[in-house]
Amino acid sequence: MEDSGVGIYKILLIAYPKNRILYVGQSKYLRERLATHKKLLRIERHHNPHLQNIYNRHGNSGIRYEIICECRVSELNTLEQFYIDELNPECNIVRDVTDFTKRFEFKDEPAMLDIELPGLELDWKPKLWHRWVYGAGRH
Repeated sequence: MEDSGVGIYKILLIAYPKNRILYVGQSKYLRERLATHKKLLRIERHHNPHLQNIYNRHGNSGIRYEIICECRVSELNTLEQFYIDELNPECNIVRDVTDFTKRFEFKDEPAMLDIELPGLELDWKPKLWHRWVYGAGRH
């Protein structure tokens, strides 16, 4: 893959019988971004007050950080929007990725591309939970 470490991630609350998806995000530097989330939550300085409150109640042992997929930089906005729409994370304050990127005016981010999502012909492999969410075993 040309853009190693670029992709979409999620933060889950695992303190319940069924995992709750709290947050979906994107980064050009996945491991560093997840480390930043962990640090800000630990020192109680996270920008998302709802996520911070959940972390304060359940601690680090109740929170799991997972990479959903790796992709190209040009696919970040499209894939993040896809996963926000599909997974409906409860702590994402901004629900429309284009609003977020317009507001902060990321000059180095490419415009959203028309990527065919139904076939998901991208350079990443589905994770095990995709089968539960999208295929057999879905309730």
